[in-house]
Amino acid sequence: MDINLHAATLALARQGVTTLADARGARIVAVSGLFWITQDGDPRDYMLAAGEDLEITTDGAVVIEAQVDARFALLEPAAEPRRRGRHGNSWSARFAALRAI
Repeated sequence: MDINLHAATLALARQGVTTLADARGARIVAVSGLFWITQDGDPRDYMLAAGEDLEITTDGAVVIEAQVDARFALLEPAAEPRRRGRHGNSWSARFAALRAI
C-alpha cells in the first residue's frame, strides 16, 4: 500500500471551480483532464493538462477551473516551516475545508 500524507487529490466536474488561499509553494499536478488556473497578482493564466504541474507563487487566491471532468493533486511544499493558516496547520485540514466549499 502506498499512502502519501503530503498530497491530496480533488475531482472537479466540467466547469467546476475551486479556490485555494495561503498555498504559496504548493504544487498543483493535473492527474487527468485540463485545468485553467489563475493566481492573484500574476497577470498570466495557465492551462494544465494531465501530467503537467504548476507551483503556486502567491499568498493570494488561486482559482482552478476544470475545462472537462478532471482530477488534480495538491502537493504540500517541501522543507518549509509550517505556518498556521485559517484552517489549521495541516494541508489535509485545508483540503477538507476546500472540499466543503
